[in-house]
Amino acid sequence: MRGRVAVSSVVGAVVAAVTAVVPLVTFVSPLLGGAVAGALAGGGWRRGARAGGGAGAILGAAGFVLYALGPRSPVIPAAVVMGPWVRALPVSPGFRTLPFLAVNVVLLVAVCGAGGALAGRVVGRRQ
Repeated sequence: MRGRVAVSSVVGAVVAAVTAVVPLVTFVSPLLGGAVAGALAGGGWRRGARAGGGAGAILGAAGFVLYALGPRSPVIPAAVVMGPWVRALPVSPGFRTLPFLAVNVVLLVAVCGAGGALAGRVVGRRQ
């Protein structure tokens, strides 16, 4: 990623993380973050999908870091960054979390990318 797409991805990831704490918006926050990234990137659905997918990858990486920090970071739990899917399944010491987190990152990239593609298409038509 270069330039405008990279900056749009970072902004989209921040929007998704911030909106994840709002109760009714939490289930669509990755889609919303990807849409913001795609709209800021502009230039059509492919560029929007790249920006949204980048936002999802940033969210996934941040979730892995927060999950690795675990109890040392009580301020921002990993579930806020990783999206609504983390809250849906029980995570216990006996639960295999690494494959689950990997699937979660794939979901984040896909949902954010879809939001980015949609917003990139809408903004691309208006430019």
